[in-house]
Amino acid sequence: MSGSEGRLRDAMARVGEPCAPGPKPRKVPRTHPLAREIRAVASEVRALVTRARAASREYLVSIGRGGGADLAISYNASARTALDARGEMGGFPLVGLGSERAVYRLPHGEVVKVGTDEGGDAQCRKEAARWRNAPEAVAMLLCPVLAAGEGWVVMPFAGPAWVSTLAGADRVTWDVRQENLGSHCGRVVLVDYGV
Repeated sequence: MSGSEGRLRDAMARVGEPCAPGPKPRKVPRTHPLAREIRAVASEVRALVTRARAASREYLVSIGRGGGADLAISYNASARTALDARGEMGGFPLVGLGSERAVYRLPHGEVVKVGTDEGGDAQCRKEAARWRNAPEAVAMLLCPVLAAGEGWVVMPFAGPAWVSTLAGADRVTWDVRQENLGSHCGRVVLVDYGV
């Protein structure tokens, strides 16, 4: 291990980021020092998405296309547009958008993923459960879940991964692509494994 890798590992350990996942089951706290703020952001996200989707449905019905694939595509597009336009929420900058979750940067090198609907909430529960119960060899492929609550998970911020695949990741999820990979503790990890 080089000196810079050792310093990075030591710095991450000081802020509580686990570099070695350890044996299962791993502890995933149901609270976080910013839990109140996270719940407020989650509530605000859900309200914004609900309003955007209602307006989208209203528009589609008004032009005679209020069902099926048109509605599903419009629902996700309107939610993404509304969240992207809003950007920061609760003082936390928006750093990513998925089909059913928004990702906000927290202080101290963390991010929170917030479900925009029931599907996003389910993805948060799956990520927490997968992290908690993955065999150690599989957990080495995952970005750690530091805390989880109703409709949200907190993870360390993972830097960019300059690769497009990760050997063995298909054992965790079918959705292995560059935007779902990150760099954590000197290795490439899955940062989105809730599907």
